[in-house]
Amino acid sequence: LTLDAGAVRAVVTSRRSLLPTGITGVSGRFHGGDVVELRDVEGSMVGRGVVAYDVAELATMLGRSTNELPEDLRRPAVHADDLVT
Repeated sequence: LTLDAGAVRAVVTSRRSLLPTGITGVSGRFHGGDVVELRDVEGSMVGRGVVAYDVAELATMLGRSTNELPEDLRRPAVHADDLVT
């Protein structure tokens, strides 16, 4: 997952959950429950985490705030408890 600068700060510095609004891109194939790499806009890895969504689901959510999403998709993409930086 590629993260914008705000998401990198939230995840790395503040140890916050990763929300879809901070994700600018997805690559590869993955399913909910898989471990994915989190990268900044330059491509440097900033962490890893267990993703809550399949790649197809997450691709439709990029950049959208939580309140713009259907209720069943209003959880973090990667919860802080499932994140390693």
